[in-house]
Amino acid sequence: MSTPLLNYINLNKQDAVVFKAKTLYAAAGEDIHLQTEAVSSIKLMLASIDDDILADFYIKRISQEIGTAKNALAKGVKSVQDTERRKHEEQHVAEGKQAFPAWVNKDRANTIGFDWKVDTVNPDYTGIYFRENNNYMRRLTNFTIKPILQVISHKDDGRRRLTEISNGYTKQVFELPSSAFTSTVKFETMLMDFGVYFCEEGFTQSHLNRIKSFFLGQYSRGYELTTLGWQDEGFFAFSNALFKDGVKYYNEYGIAEVDGTKYLSMGSSNILEGLRAGTDRYKNDRHLKYITSPVGFKDWCALMLKVYGKRAMMGIAWALLAPNRDIVLSRSKYCPLPYCYGSAGSGKSKFVESIIAVFLHDLSLINLNQVSIFAFWASVSRFKNVPMGYNEFDPQAIPEPITKAFKGMAENEGRQKGSGKGNDTETQEVNCLPMLLGQYAATIDDGSIMSRTLAERFVENNDYTDEERDNFDKLKAYEKAGITGLSTVIIEERPMIEDNYLSTFKDVMSKLNADFKEEGYTPKTRVVENYTVVLTLMKLYQGAIDLPFTYDDFYAYCKDQIRNLNTVIAESNTLGEFWKVVESLSDRVDGLCLEPGWDYKIETVTELKGVLAEGASKKVISFDKPTRLLFMRFTNVYPAYAKEKRNVTGKVAINESTVKAYLTEQKHFIGTSAGSIFKSKKTGLKKNTSSMVFNYETLLLNDINLMESVGDDDRVLVTIDGHVERDAFIQHLLNTEKVVFMLTKDESYQRDNVRVEKITKTKCFWTDLSQANNLKLGDEIRVTGLLSIQGEKQWRNLEVQSIEVIRQVPREATPAAPANPYAPPSPVNTQLSFDRIDPPGDDDNQTDLF
Repeated sequence: MSTPLLNYINLNKQDAVVFKAKTLYAAAGEDIHLQTEAVSSIKLMLASIDDDILADFYIKRISQEIGTAKNALAKGVKSVQDTERRKHEEQHVAEGKQAFPAWVNKDRANTIGFDWKVDTVNPDYTGIYFRENNNYMRRLTNFTIKPILQVISHKDDGRRRLTEISNGYTKQVFELPSSAFTSTVKFETMLMDFGVYFCEEGFTQSHLNRIKSFFLGQYSRGYELTTLGWQDEGFFAFSNALFKDGVKYYNEYGIAEVDGTKYLSMGSSNILEGLRAGTDRYKNDRHLKYITSPVGFKDWCALMLKVYGKRAMMGIAWALLAPNRDIVLSRSKYCPLPYCYGSAGSGKSKFVESIIAVFLHDLSLINLNQVSIFAFWASVSRFKNVPMGYNEFDPQAIPEPITKAFKGMAENEGRQKGSGKGNDTETQEVNCLPMLLGQYAATIDDGSIMSRTLAERFVENNDYTDEERDNFDKLKAYEKAGITGLSTVIIEERPMIEDNYLSTFKDVMSKLNADFKEEGYTPKTRVVENYTVVLTLMKLYQGAIDLPFTYDDFYAYCKDQIRNLNTVIAESNTLGEFWKVVESLSDRVDGLCLEPGWDYKIETVTELKGVLAEGASKKVISFDKPTRLLFMRFTNVYPAYAKEKRNVTGKVAINESTVKAYLTEQKHFIGTSAGSIFKSKKTGLKKNTSSMVFNYETLLLNDINLMESVGDDDRVLVTIDGHVERDAFIQHLLNTEKVVFMLTKDESYQRDNVRVEKITKTKCFWTDLSQANNLKLGDEIRVTGLLSIQGEKQWRNLEVQSIEVIRQVPREATPAAPANPYAPPSPVNTQLSFDRIDPPGDDDNQTDLF
């Protein structure tokens, strides 16, 4: 062959496969039908290439040359290959008979009379095919069935079959009730409700019976986890995994197996895929989710101590208590409730959230002011041996049924409700460990709730170091990431707790009682038992888990808490009795009664001034609306209370200082008023004295209703501009000291061109002793206060509330004050009043005015 020819061939040679494909497609021109035929020929050619890599190369190259999508061409090639493969796999049958299609399972077709296939390439061929004459397979459904699990339940609505159904286009898992298989109408209707799933013409009850007889036997049997948390079968169920001798995750259907039995968690099942937000009733279950913790248990405990101090030991004890709650109940017949109370911003919510985070991820506390009774009981029963936080616990504000429920939860008392079947009832169980949070100690019913708790009082503290804030942020970061895996450290020790709890409980109880007896202290038995529960668990876990504190540390802390809780309960009992006696004495008409207006008074105000604060300062308390307040002269009321108790019961009342201290701890106590006017209708006496101030509207909610006085205070709130007549001084008036000064106002006027002199003088009393040196002769000031005008000579006395300086005389030019501050001023045509003071009484801080 000549050299020029070889050169031509080398320059113009083409791949034969690509050349043929281009030639076929070019010959079709612009005719769409010819183009389709050309592509079909190309598919047949490419399908004959056995090497997958080479075939993929040609598919990519040719799709570029002829301008068609690579995926479409590849899909067409695969379809041709599948068809050719089925032809070669055609079953050999006797002469005169038709062979089964290659995909058919011959054994199934011959024994049960049908077979099925899912064709994702040509979904329209998906379905259940029934065998007819001459081995013909007739498609009578557009879907296939895959049995997953038969759910066993004693409830009718609980018995169902999890079934995966596919039509080649989509695959879904449905819950089919047993009734779905009873008739073709129900079967097809239920499937059509789920999507594009239907039976073809000719599908009869006989076909359904064959499906039923085969598939019903294919379902494995198992139980739905209707309550998550601890299970009676001896494992802990998270929403996404089971824990027993290690973590076992659920499969895509939400099923896992323990000891040969299958369990279903609907919160983890793909049956819920595609549900709209708000329709997923298992949403809250997913908070109980196993997450491998980024911090170990000992390090978590150490960080808790850095953030919360000694109180962290109790929080850790509560974490130990939660997964063992059923053991405690079975041995002790009760389980105390963790309870945190204190002012807003005191940190109690963050503390409880840190404990709950060991079990539940990113779950908010339940607000008892906003939850319905149904939702409340659903939360109580949903998780077993898991802590749940209930915020805003205030028996005077939340629904009464919820308050009563908490009272019974320590004894595991559930709720009876109708089952919806005639007169049948069922019990809604208390499964969780309720943790209460509120601003005030729940002292109702003589402390009946407090005596069932492990109470922790929180006090607001904003004085944190940078290191403390960093530790807090670190702890909360761990909680946000998820630390629920820490709970398994506690759970895996349950067998040891079951074996040793009762004997250890008795030992700890005996030790506590012996220690208190030696100290001469007698706490309430119920309170000691409460703390014995957590001490027992802590003692047992100390031998199994490495903790950053000792049992002796926790023992000492619990002893202090026992004393504290006993004091709170004692306050509750004492104060309940105190108020009932006071109420009784206010209604009496004999000489032993308390006089409204004199021993106490009730006024409606929007602002309370002169409330004693720290040191010698005073503060003003404002109210959002007019509020009824009780002003009580405790030094008058207590002797009457103590005498009445002795007369009625023969017992001596708790001492005065203790009762007063208890009163100041109550949420209805507002503060101590530095001075307020009390008047007696019996004697005509009027006293300006200190008093304890309470929110009377709150007392009324506690069924405390006192007799009220009739008549108004005759003092008038006024503002007077005038001059200080002489330097102010401090005067001791019956066990109290006040700043005293005379305010002079020139009200002179002209009559017939003659000046008529009228000088009004008002004697002023002020409790702010720090201002004594600031009021000097000649100062022009504006005084606001309560003015009383008494007697024929119209004596004017003013209880000062505030002073505004208008003009201050230079101090170097101020004349010296009279040597005797009690000497009367020079005679002028004024109406000047001097107070008369009655003999000392029994009140502190008082001035008695006629």
